[in-house]
Amino acid sequence: MARMAAPRTFVVDPIDGTRAYVSGQKTWCISAAVVEDGRPIAGILGCPALGEVILATADQESARLEDAEASIHDAIVGGRRAHVEQLRSAHTTLNIVGARYVPSHA
Repeated sequence: MARMAAPRTFVVDPIDGTRAYVSGQKTWCISAAVVEDGRPIAGILGCPALGEVILATADQESARLEDAEASIHDAIVGGRRAHVEQLRSAHTTLNIVGARYVPSHA
């Protein structure tokens, strides 16, 4: 993919949790990230049905939900097992735990 070789790429998922959205659940969001030189530097999750926005940047060790802040040192990460293991290997100082798989229609 040519766009992944670009120095800066924007990644957008307009409906992250499509099954939840279609079934009328509130557990979907709009996801966007900025990737520079293959490294994510900023991300945002907008959850319109819940009225929430979550922000994170690579230069901080936390994510923000409105006025609350969550440390990444004890992160519970959802995703494919291989991706969670890759993240865990790259960040050995963090206590990253893989979340149990939960389909978006649950």
